Amino acid sequence: MSIARSKNRKKREKRSKILKFLGFLSIIASIFFISLLIFPIYLIGKIGTDLPDIDELTPREQSLTTEIYASDGSLLAYLHAEEDRKIVPLSEISKYVIDATI
Repeated sequence: MSIARSKNRKKREKRSKILKFLGFLSIIASIFFISLLIFPIYLIGKIGTDLPDIDELTPREQSLTTEIYASDGSLLAYLHAEEDRKIVPLSEISKYVIDATI
């Protein structure tokens, strides 16, 4: 009978070790998942403090190309700074450019 008891004891010890390991593993996994939830909240808070106040934001002035016309309606010159910009209606923009724009 003592052999049967020692086998049962070994099985219980083995189960006990497995349960301890699984408990430790579940604690580590819980800490990992909680940190996955907390870290983005921390980042949003950290980035949010660096943003300017929304009331301080002003609309940006677009530098467009200036067209100078003669009295008869003929175009005399284009004046532009670094970039040659012109307002284009949405109907003139390619579908592929619209789809590619995020």
